[in-house]
Amino acid sequence: MKKIRDQLRKNQKLIFKEYHLGFFVIFLARKETI
Repeated sequence: MKKIRDQLRKNQKLIFKEYHLGFFVIFLARKETI
């Protein structure tokens, strides 16, 4: 059970990183167009 919880936590961190990266890219793209 603990293993699954650890895996979920890892996945959450990964998803958070991906989301953060996507947000950052959109932010940069907007700056470029202005």
